[in-house]
Amino acid sequence: MLRRKQRSGDERAGGGGLTGAFRSAVFCSEMVLRAASFSLTAAALGGALVIGSRAPVGAFVPTIETTLSRAADMDVSIEGLALSTSPTAMRLEFEKLSAYGTQRVDALRGEADLSLRGLLRLDPAPKRILVDQIDVETRFAPRQNDEEARPLPVERILTLLSSGVAGEVSLPQVNMTYAPEGVAPIALDGGSLSASSVDDGYRVSAKLPFVLGDGQRTDADVEVRARSNGLTELFFLSDGAPLAPLLAAAGVDVVTLDGEVSGLVSLTVDREGRPVDGSIDLSLDPGTGELVGRPFSFGENQLTAVFEGDTTIFRVMTFDYDVAGNTGELAGTVSAANILSPREIELDFDMRGEAIHLDLGELLEGTLDVDAFEAKGRFDADERRLAFDRLRAAYFESEARGSLALTFPEGFSGNPRIESDAVLPGPLTPQQVLAGWPLNLAREARKWVVENLKAGTLTNLSYKSDIPMNAIQPETALPNETMDFTFEASDATVFYLPGMPKLENVRASARVRGNSFTVDGRRGRVAGVDILSSRLNMPRFTPQGATATFRGRLSGEIATILEALEEASLVDFDEAGYATDQFHGKGIFDLAVDWPLKEFFEEEEVVVRGDGSFALGGIDDVLPGIDASEATGRVSLTPERVVIRGDGLTAGAPATFEWRQSLKQDMRAELAVSTAFDTLTADMVGIPLRQFFRGEIPTQIFADDLRPGAPLKITGELTDAAVNVPPLGLRKPKGIKGFFETTVAIPEPVEDPGDPGLVSLREMRLTSPLFNVEGSGVFTQEGAVVRLELPRLFIEDTANLSLRMVTEGNVLDLDITGDHASAAPAIDSVLGMQPARDGKLPGRLDLDVELSRVSLKNGVELHEVRAEGQHTGDYVEQFTLTARVGDEGRMNMTVDQPEGSELGFVEVEATDFGTLIGGVFGLGSVTGGAGSIKGTTDEKTGFSGRFEVSEILVQDAPLLAKILSFTSLDGAFAQLNGEGIRFTALEGDVTLNEGLITLEGAKLVGSSLGMSAAGEINLDAGTVDVRGAVAPAYALNGLLGSIPGLGRLFVSREGEGIVAFSYTVTGPISQPVVTVNALSALTPGILRRIFDPVEGEDVEGDTSEGP
Repeated sequence: MLRRKQRSGDERAGGGGLTGAFRSAVFCSEMVLRAASFSLTAAALGGALVIGSRAPVGAFVPTIETTLSRAADMDVSIEGLALSTSPTAMRLEFEKLSAYGTQRVDALRGEADLSLRGLLRLDPAPKRILVDQIDVETRFAPRQNDEEARPLPVERILTLLSSGVAGEVSLPQVNMTYAPEGVAPIALDGGSLSASSVDDGYRVSAKLPFVLGDGQRTDADVEVRARSNGLTELFFLSDGAPLAPLLAAAGVDVVTLDGEVSGLVSLTVDREGRPVDGSIDLSLDPGTGELVGRPFSFGENQLTAVFEGDTTIFRVMTFDYDVAGNTGELAGTVSAANILSPREIELDFDMRGEAIHLDLGELLEGTLDVDAFEAKGRFDADERRLAFDRLRAAYFESEARGSLALTFPEGFSGNPRIESDAVLPGPLTPQQVLAGWPLNLAREARKWVVENLKAGTLTNLSYKSDIPMNAIQPETALPNETMDFTFEASDATVFYLPGMPKLENVRASARVRGNSFTVDGRRGRVAGVDILSSRLNMPRFTPQGATATFRGRLSGEIATILEALEEASLVDFDEAGYATDQFHGKGIFDLAVDWPLKEFFEEEEVVVRGDGSFALGGIDDVLPGIDASEATGRVSLTPERVVIRGDGLTAGAPATFEWRQSLKQDMRAELAVSTAFDTLTADMVGIPLRQFFRGEIPTQIFADDLRPGAPLKITGELTDAAVNVPPLGLRKPKGIKGFFETTVAIPEPVEDPGDPGLVSLREMRLTSPLFNVEGSGVFTQEGAVVRLELPRLFIEDTANLSLRMVTEGNVLDLDITGDHASAAPAIDSVLGMQPARDGKLPGRLDLDVELSRVSLKNGVELHEVRAEGQHTGDYVEQFTLTARVGDEGRMNMTVDQPEGSELGFVEVEATDFGTLIGGVFGLGSVTGGAGSIKGTTDEKTGFSGRFEVSEILVQDAPLLAKILSFTSLDGAFAQLNGEGIRFTALEGDVTLNEGLITLEGAKLVGSSLGMSAAGEINLDAGTVDVRGAVAPAYALNGLLGSIPGLGRLFVSREGEGIVAFSYTVTGPISQPVVTVNALSALTPGILRRIFDPVEGEDVEGDTSEGP
């Protein structure tokens, strides 16, 4: 919100702070007012007032000049001062009034009319002031403070005008020369100013014809209307008025601008100096300027703004600026207060910008381009504070967001106080960050980044500061608490210390404070060795001499680590009696380096500590009774203890192990093993993973008790392994995240080969985005299930249930309960769409299922599913299933193969057979119908049976639509793709053997259409070869077929008619080819087969969808 400032009574009454051009122009009017007041008072006291006379007042001139000089802070002289009277008024006249100082003012032939009635009331205020000519010459530099010479105030005249006491001020000829040192002179030639009281205030008008240094003339019109309600209307119109004298005369001395301003300003301002209505359309031509003693140039600047009615907000439509190499396009809103007092002006703004080009000179190392910019904040001239409460700016490929406040010293000279809080997500390069990092801010930290951070990606940049005024000085450090700059670095290349190998692929967090710098690394590489973690700390740059530290943990080939240390002259193994080629395998090395933070330091001032690894060759009893071979070890060199780490093979499995032992006393070993199991090594240590997992499994093993047979806590990362557990339907390809954990008890080695050596898994959990399995189990070492209990078995889109498997003897008891399971894989297997299996099990299976729903294909679901059955190991002995189909439909399925019989009997009944067909074959075009399919199964010939369904609806069937489109049956085609075609019966014979479906005598019968079909569908090969006929108006068309003796002649197949079209469907199931014999429609049924097909007369097409 804009704050109101307490102002003087004269300012409130007269709208004080009127533009400086008016102040200079009415200077003599103010002097006339003061001279009249003094002269009349003196004359009255001396009895010199004689009606109708003209009396000189020369005796009072010296006293008047002294008084005016003191009031104006200038040397004032008056010539030809006289006083005349009439019955009702008095007039004060002068020939010339001059004032000399930083300005020179000459007024010629002036007069002021005064009321006798006012004099009798001791009110000497003039009713009218007229000065024929005023010449003003200004030769002064911008003021440094409020006490230096300034344009004279005009509040007294404005007060008289607004109160109605003074009726008129007229200055018909005003000349002014503005020529400060080093600036081309600018003249106001023949200007005029008039002011008069009106009913509700006063009006001031000015004509300002300027003559520029090159002789060019421009004009500006100014009009002010002040009303008694406190509102002042301002109007400014110019075709190129010089801005420098206007700013100087108005008291704006922080900045000077040598250029011309043209355009229109129309404002209504309240008594607090806040605009309440109006518009601005100004253009500033290119020129030069000076800001706090620093010269700059500027190009063309444009400002267009309109007032938003009933508010105090200006809508800035366009503000295109070009100042000191900085350009951009801004728009937004501005609220202003104290606009008539430049030193007290307040602005609230909410601006947006585009195409911003920043050229901050020596502040940055170069220029910056900002594509987009948003800023909301406040400028308070009195407090010299510019605050961006909300700041957003595009920065390369990122965006900076935050706040910034600048509070300037008196006179806007020196460095401001900087308060900021900003974030920059990135990513950026170090060079991009340095482009916006001021050269004089945290110089030493910036210098370190320039010299040592050569490459990388910087993200999550955050900057906070509260830097006092003038705190940023050469060779002076900022206190740490004044700023906090943090960022993340990845894939960085760093030279942290001269003579040391460079760090590469560094991922780290950095923090820059006023006089310190820290970097915390999370990974990287140095001289071929991995950096697991690191920290660089430079606690104080100034004064020099503080200790910088680097701490890093390295991992890699131990020989490489040691060679890198020797290359950096950090260690000397020759003096220690070692050689780097004695060390083998991988190891970890902790490095600590200290050095003084100063420009030059001796080599011995660098202090290094650390530890290393060496080859052991083997470890006996790494686990009780188990040796480690091909191992490498690591030892840390500390006075108190030895920490040993090793890499090797434990029972054939590669492992990394760690334990500690004091140098002073024995210590119990606590083993933690990290390894990467594959199929072979997992089976070697007794874990039956071979048939379930393929690939590498990073695994952690924790052992509290190292004796054989003791439980181990195992966790495994399955991302790089493929998971396939067929009994559970679990499948995960390599590359999908997965996790496994359990407590495993591995049996001890036994002498008896008949001992099963069971492996138990307790608290087992197997998770991935595709599945979640929780439970426990007991297995043989070959992987056979002894007992498996899974209260939680979730497989994405496949299962959400509980499972229990128990093997007793040669019988596996399987119970499945829960919410959901998918039968689509089983359907594909039965139909032969998956690779054929022999269907045999290792033993007998007893199955009991109770599920809330089972999903088929095409979104079809069975509900309230109950199933039970037995599998002998060779075939299904008995199986029953009941379920609800849709909302009210039911289905029953029975499979029965008596012992000793080679045939099995299958029967499926459903009240909504169309939906069931859609669920089995993935079709959505058939609905409704009650029916059944009955048949037998044989191990060699597969399934043979017959299906019968009544009252079904076929709708939007692409294959049938294709057949109809090649006939003249437009009505049937439209009905099929509209409300659908109803059929009273669907029946036929079918066989299914190893993925081959054979149809015989299949027909689809309805009142409007009939069809017949016969042929083969090979699901394994994905092909179809079906032939038949389509008969329109089947009920009528097939009537002759029922006549004894003649029916066979006209209708050769059931489902056809007298008029019928023969068709074939062949080719891939996904894109079958449809052939329709057009001639067969006119051929009696017994002759139709002669023309089926007829070469050259067929109409062919294809479809990529099923029926």
